[in-house]
Amino acid sequence: MYFFMPFNQGIGFHSLDGTGYYGNLGVRPSSHGCIRMRHDDVRKLFRECPLGTLVLAHRGFTARVVGFAPKDFADTTGITKDETKFMLAENLLNILEGNYFVTERKFFVVDPKFIPVSGVYNGYDRKLPEKQKIQKSLFIFTNNNDVVSNIKYGEILDSIKTAEYTADLIVNEDEVKNNPEKELSSSEIVKKYFSNPIGVLPYFAPKDK
Repeated sequence: MYFFMPFNQGIGFHSLDGTGYYGNLGVRPSSHGCIRMRHDDVRKLFRECPLGTLVLAHRGFTARVVGFAPKDFADTTGITKDETKFMLAENLLNILEGNYFVTERKFFVVDPKFIPVSGVYNGYDRKLPEKQKIQKSLFIFTNNNDVVSNIKYGEILDSIKTAEYTADLIVNEDEVKNNPEKELSSSEIVKKYFSNPIGVLPYFAPKDK
């Protein structure tokens, strides 16, 4: 193997002796998980990808979206390793279950040190839902002539925000509440939506000679 670059324990990019395998590239699976490439292509990739380069492995779609912070960005959130794992797992859970827009979420910076060598699960074996649940919008139009003089405009808005008026604003609220995935503990969510099932492979590092 030439220019081997592992990104998932024993799985990596590389080329092989000769060019006879070129006919299978992109046509059919012909490895045990590695990404076989042409000599020129893998040589270029090897030179241009420094250690720590992010790799997303998927089947044409991915539920993981990664943004890059500006240069010299200072992360002051102080999120721990366990918190990072849970938030990454919970975000993926919400997307796959169609609850991304009806659950609270926040942006955070991922410390590369918190990502295991086996990688992070990205939902490669799950189909993304065609639709995400959303919240209904409530628009209020008032005319000053319709407002009784002893009732303030702000008080009308406050009354409409009460649970009595907003109890049915969430689409498919019963589905959100009765979602069995919501009953998982935090450790179970991390195990199911953070740990990478294809990364648990025997890997033997080369021995020093």
